[in-house]
Amino acid sequence: MYTGIAQDPQERLKQHLQGKGSRYVASRRPAKIIYTEVVGSLSEALKREAQVKSWNRSNKIKNLRLNLA
Repeated sequence: MYTGIAQDPQERLKQHLQGKGSRYVASRRPAKIIYTEVVGSLSEALKREAQVKSWNRSNKIKNLRLNLA
């Protein structure tokens, strides 16, 4: 499960699907966006990304279920 930040998530996904950008996603295609958040600044985005990346897979899935319910 990949976590990252982008100003244009659809464009970033397109890059990933073309094998550009993250080696992690390039080696695990196909990729799809399952959740996005809008934040007020790059600083907030970086902090949130670090927080989510610190979670283990089961915590990420649990939080996704809560946010998508």
